[in-house]
Amino acid sequence: MLNRVRSTVARLDLIDRGVRAFGVASATSGLAHFIAPSPFTAISKPIFPEDTAKWVKVNGASEAVVGLALINQRTRALGVVGLLVYGMHLGDRTGTAILRYARRGEEISEPTFTD
Repeated sequence: MLNRVRSTVARLDLIDRGVRAFGVASATSGLAHFIAPSPFTAISKPIFPEDTAKWVKVNGASEAVVGLALINQRTRALGVVGLLVYGMHLGDRTGTAILRYARRGEEISEPTFTD
């Protein structure tokens, strides 16, 4: 029984560390949207064709806030909810972009990282 408890505690610590690392990576990525927006603009253009620059900032802020929320255990539940909502938002926009191109008979172009 004691070994199971130790195993569970060890596993939860790994989960906690993994979630924290993901939070740091997400927050860093979010801030990078503001520091070096060009790559994010190129990636976002097919998914957010109207006012792409605004959406790069909105998405960067979303990633930063979600990441920061995931780092702290007290705000982690809100971070998980935010991550789910953000994922659904991106999935919806990506699906819409794919359908838009499919209906036009066009291929989705690869992002270009030059501005």
